[in-house]
Amino acid sequence: MIEEVFGDKNLVYAAKNGEQIAYDKIVTKHLPMVYRYIARLTGDQHLAEELSQETFIKAWKNIGKFEAEKPIKPWIMRIARNCAFDSLRKKKTVAFSLLSESEQYRLENIQAKSLSPKELVERKERASS
Repeated sequence: MIEEVFGDKNLVYAAKNGEQIAYDKIVTKHLPMVYRYIARLTGDQHLAEELSQETFIKAWKNIGKFEAEKPIKPWIMRIARNCAFDSLRKKKTVAFSLLSESEQYRLENIQAKSLSPKELVERKERASS
């Protein structure tokens, strides 16, 4: 295989020169690791598939800026982390089912610091009576 003979560095040089086959070999080599990492961060296999694809699209678009003398794995993993964190930031939801029973109970029984609109109306009506 080319990557075994030439290593990532030569694949990166070839990819930087627009050789799609070289980039495909980089993707094939690093995709399983990227997918597992994103799946662990997000806890969502479907999202991990999407974000893995997004990771390699961003890497392909920016391969020209990458310094081929450096190892590519940390660069790709940083892109993967950023994709996952960006996605989680946009989502900003916590899966209620992932919380322990005591955490769920506490969240369900949080007292509001202010009165609801209905409570405000009821209080006003009682005060005017």
